[in-house]
Amino acid sequence: MLTAALILATPVALSACSGKNGAKRYSAGDETTLGNWKIKPASVEFSNSLGIGNNLSTTADEGTLYGIVKLTVTNTGEEDDFFAGMLEIEGELVIRLICDGEQYKASLTLNTEDDLISYKIAPGETKDGFLAFLVPSKAADAGEILLKISLGDKTVEYNLGK
Repeated sequence: MLTAALILATPVALSACSGKNGAKRYSAGDETTLGNWKIKPASVEFSNSLGIGNNLSTTADEGTLYGIVKLTVTNTGEEDDFFAGMLEIEGELVIRLICDGEQYKASLTLNTEDDLISYKIAPGETKDGFLAFLVPSKAADAGEILLKISLGDKTVEYNLGK
């Protein structure tokens, strides 16, 4: 049985502007292009459990939650590619969830269908999925929640809450 205790789901509407670090800042629901990817984050939810398929779930350790960012990505390149990986390799996307200035890396889950980490996407394919970030419980109450994606010297940020 899949168990999920939803703590916060916050899509927002905010016009594109520049972030503190000069990155272009967008709202949840805005589609942008970075490298060979069209990226459209929808929302962030904080939960103490995460579904991993076949009616199974995993639970975060005490004092932590999963920050689950739902998004749609399209591979606009000419080869199969991974949207996000566990290793940060030059020339690949670097992705962070930022809650009140604290940055968190995406976590690999056992959900092989919807987790966008290490999921190979064919050219022209669009995939709806998520990235999960293990964060301290206090992150759910952050005044500012951003998804930051960088490729080389180009960075985009999406305001996902508050």
